[in-house]
Parts: sequence; C-alpha cells; structure tokens
Amino acid sequence: MASVEPDGVDSWHRNTSIPRIDPTVDIFDSRYVWQIAAPLILVFGAAANGLQLLLLRRRGLWRSSTNAFLTVMSAAHLAVLFAGPLLQWLDKGYGVRPAEWTPGVCRWSAFFRHGSTDVAAWLLVGLVSSTGRPAISPKSVVIYSACLTGVVCVKNTILFWTNGPVFDGSGRLVTVCGTPRQFATFEALARPWLFHCVGVLLPSVAVVAFSSLLLLGVSIDGVKQVIRARIAPLWPDPKAGLNKLNESPQLKHKQQDVGTTTKTIPTGNNKNMNSHDVKLLAVYLSVSFVCQVGVPSSVMMVFGPSLADHGANTDLAIAVVRNIGYVYFASSFLVFCGAGHVDWAEFVAVLRRKPTPAQLKAASYRQRMREWLRNESGHRMEFYSVRVFPVNVTEHLTVETISGNIDSTAREKRAVKLKDDVGTGSAAKDPPWP
Repeated sequence: MASVEPDGVDSWHRNTSIPRIDPTVDIFDSRYVWQIAAPLILVFGAAANGLQLLLLRRRGLWRSSTNAFLTVMSAAHLAVLFAGPLLQWLDKGYGVRPAEWTPGVCRWSAFFRHGSTDVAAWLLVGLVSSTGRPAISPKSVVIYSACLTGVVCVKNTILFWTNGPVFDGSGRLVTVCGTPRQFATFEALARPWLFHCVGVLLPSVAVVAFSSLLLLGVSIDGVKQVIRARIAPLWPDPKAGLNKLNESPQLKHKQQDVGTTTKTIPTGNNKNMNSHDVKLLAVYLSVSFVCQVGVPSSVMMVFGPSLADHGANTDLAIAVVRNIGYVYFASSFLVFCGAGHVDWAEFVAVLRRKPTPAQLKAASYRQRMREWLRNESGHRMEFYSVRVFPVNVTEHLTVETISGNIDSTAREKRAVKLKDDVGTGSAAKDPPWP
C-alpha cells in the first residue's frame, strides 16, 4: 500500500501524472466554467461569424460602408474567439498551456489576444459613429481598419517585453511564459489599467455617446454644424464671403444652365444610411458590448483586489466575466439577424448555394441595363451611319450592311448615290475613309 504523506497526498499520485480525484472538490471551480462554456462559445461563435462573413461576401464588400464594417468586424471577432476561448480553454480547463512551448508562442499569443480585442472594440466605435453619415465610403472603412490595426500593433509591442521567460537570482529558468522581474511592477499595476482603458473603457464611453445621438435622431454631421454655428462669431472664416458668392442665385442659375448642381451627392452608405435597421443594429451592438464586455470587466477591475483580500474565489469571477465577454463576440450574428439586417430567404439560399434575392435583383438590374444600352445604341444608329469600308469594296456588299439601321428613304438615296459613284468610276478618287 502506498504510504500517506503528512499533507494528505499519497506518494503514488504525486510521482505519477494521473491527477488525484478529490471528493471534496468545489463544484464552483473555475475549471468547470472553462471546460463547459468555452468550447460552446467557440463552436457557436466560429459558425455564426463564418456564416455572417459568407453572407456579407455574397452581398459585396463595396455595397455600403455598413457591409464593409460588418465584414471586418466578423473577421476580428473570429480572431478574438480563436485567441481567447480556445487557448484559455486548454490552459484553464485542462492545464495545457501552448504559451509555455516557446518564448515566441508566449509573446505572440498575448499580442494576438489583446490586439484582436482592441481592434474589434474600435471597429464597433467606427460602425456606430459612421451610421447616418453619407460621406463614409467602403474605401474609407478599409483605410480606417488598416490604420486602426497599425496603431493597435504599435501599442501592443510592449507585450513582447512584459511576457517571456523568467529566471531566478541564480540564472535558473523558472517558467517559459511569465513576467520578467524588471517589468513586474508595471505588469501588476499599470499595464492592466492601461489596456483596460484603451480597449474597453474608452470604446464603451464612445459607443454610448454615439448610440445616444442615434436614438435622439441627431447625426454626427448635425453636431458639427451646431458647433460651427456657435464658434463662427468668435473666429470669422475668411472664406465666408467667397462661400456666399458661390451660393448666390445668379451662380446657381448658371450652374443649372450648364447642367451642374450644387447638391452634395452621398457616395458612401447612401443606400441605407438613414434606414431603421442599420441604426437598430448599431444600437443593439453597442448595448451588447457595454453590458457584456464594458460593465463586467470594469467591475472586476475595480473590485477584484478587494474580493481577493476577503478570500473570495477570484478565479471563478474572472472565468465568468471573460466568458460573458466572449459571448458578445460569438453572438454578434444573432444581433445582426435580430436587427432585421438578414433576410431568411437569403440565409436559406446561402445554405443551398443558390443565388440570393439580392444577387437575383442585381442580375435583373444588369439585364435591364444591357437591354437599355442595346436599345439606346440602336436608336443612335438611326441618326448616325459610319461607312468603314472603301467605296470600291462596297460594290461587293449589300446596302443594308453599309447603312445599318436607317430608314427606307435614306437607304434608297444612298443606294442610288453608291450606284452612280461605282458606275462613273469616281470611286477610285474617293478617300478610303469617309
């Protein structure tokens, strides 16, 4: 029989890798949260965001700025799910830490996890702030996403110093993935609050402000106009006189005469910039982000140390808060559908690999455009006829081939003239191209 040591752990289980089953284990252990919730969130979120990407790709990235924002947001949410729940499910649930394989994996996993969450949060800010603004184009969304990714990468380069191998005083390796001693104070006090403010707190405040403006029916451009109207008396614009001259009735009359207009034509989200479903989608996503990511993580950041001092199970609280936040990144497709932005006929068509109603409508529009252009070209041929052959060649061709779609009277006149030219031999004196 194996000897029992004073600490209650038998030596056989200590010397083997098989974990000892403790009958007094706490049912509220954080491992159960990671083992049950994390894989469900990962599978559902990957399927939902992948389907959302497929729907948006079939609609077209350049259709509107909303489609462009939702496309890059779906990609960012997929990155968050694979960098967050997947790695933490293996680490917290089963003790398998891929971050401890090499120092490079340790640094890059932390960099990828924090970077994807920051990009996803600020993409939501961009979506909410651009709703109702006609000047935002899909190209601007791509530029904004690229610049945002660059800024986040620069900000998160500090993780390459605060994560890595840790050595003790004698130079012996303690762990492959940890916080070096020279950055221990910064990692314990400053870095979590810095990342929380940049990646959670500021985006939450921004989406609440922009969503409030949307609910009040006020656009960002309207707020800018009000601010400019208030500060205009303080700092007069030297171009004000020129602007008034450009807005004079005489100039407008001249512009109308030459076929121009002074009205601003929206080039970005012009198809659905004022639609109810887009505003509803932006507000729903904002509420979900604030309730599932902003509020729980902020409460944990503020009251987490005091809970640890009173002996509370902070590991369980952290597991619950993080999984609630991951639910937001996994459930954005449900918000996408609940806001009326998905037609279920389109959803079924994607699953059956058939053309969606939007694609059928676009194909019908293209067909009507081709017919209109064909009719327009035929109508123009009634007035313009171009002879592309020399006159001495036309005697071997029919009159209909040369003249095209002209009326019968013009055809007869041209046939008589052509016969006279060929009969008199003056065709050789004519230039080859009329």
